[in-house]
Amino acid sequence: MPKKKTLIGGGTTLIATAVGLYASGWPEHIRAHPWMVLAVALTGLALIVYGLFFSASSTRPSGQQTIETGGNVTGSQFQAGRDIHYHEANKAAPQDPGTPETQAIASRRLYINFAEYIAVDGSGEQYIVTDCLRQLVNDDRLVFDVENHNFRVGGRNFVPQDPRPNLKKKLRITYSFNGGPLQTVERVEGSRLELPESTKKIPARIEIRREWRNVIYEASPGIWRLATPDDPRGLMMLLVWVNNPYPETKGVSGTSLSDIIAHVKIENYEAAQVTKAYWLEEFNNRIDLGCGSERAVIVGHFGNGSFVSYENPYSPEYRPYFEVPYRELGEARAVHLIERNPSIINIRVSIVSSASNEVIEYGKLKIHLPARITELVYEE
Repeated sequence: MPKKKTLIGGGTTLIATAVGLYASGWPEHIRAHPWMVLAVALTGLALIVYGLFFSASSTRPSGQQTIETGGNVTGSQFQAGRDIHYHEANKAAPQDPGTPETQAIASRRLYINFAEYIAVDGSGEQYIVTDCLRQLVNDDRLVFDVENHNFRVGGRNFVPQDPRPNLKKKLRITYSFNGGPLQTVERVEGSRLELPESTKKIPARIEIRREWRNVIYEASPGIWRLATPDDPRGLMMLLVWVNNPYPETKGVSGTSLSDIIAHVKIENYEAAQVTKAYWLEEFNNRIDLGCGSERAVIVGHFGNGSFVSYENPYSPEYRPYFEVPYRELGEARAVHLIERNPSIINIRVSIVSSASNEVIEYGKLKIHLPARITELVYEE
């Protein structure tokens, strides 16, 4: 269309010029050559005729033009000029088949798309361990114990050093199986990863045991950790270990628990209870307990004639401004033993799903107190 307007406009201009020369009285240099005026007029007329009749044919599609039809038009036809053309199916560009090793990995039913090993709070080093886990897949299955020293394969150490010392780590992996959708799972350090996850599962069977250990609270990053027995800063703390064992039945998988919290209640006195207790080496009050993993609840300790527990106010949604923030110890919940003078302390520790608020498992502990707290013997 723009070409057509240009031709007609140019032709009109030439005709107007010829008319102007004729109307000006034939200047001397033009009067000697009248054919020049006629040539200008004829040229202008030719441009107008070409613009009106012949340029229209140039808008018709030729065999070399691409016509946008949209959708799947394989097998349909279109006309370009006098020719009829048929759509052909799209032909994909040839792709590099890759090495025999990459072909073997890509042909597996279990495919590891991405895997990383990092601290539970995302701080410290990040190690990409995708290739490591791909090489460990055997018969479209992957069984892997999540430990720092286990990321070795083919003479290469994919985790050359601890990503974040004194803090729990986790393995996050995205995979697909049998051409299905991508799935992302996480396993904490010390647990076992099994892929693909079996469709045959049995309910979680939580085991609970108690232990007295010397621990210390570190405000940065805000965790309770184990201390050496002779560390003067430590507190002799009552811990409850929560174990989610592997099922004894072959061919089935256990159940991984997500977003669980721990309640601690001194049943002698209604007021002494903690709704969200601390977990050992974890600053979040909600954790995941994978099948085969074990975590410890910080129950409480004796001090100044009282039994003291602590509320953990930090949820996974808490996002500090610093990589290693300062987190003050949560509010204390205390039972004053001197005033109450009980001979037995009854403690109930409940493992609860934060989503449904349902108790998954609980354990009852009894502490027999001597005449003086200082004579208490810390036994499991």
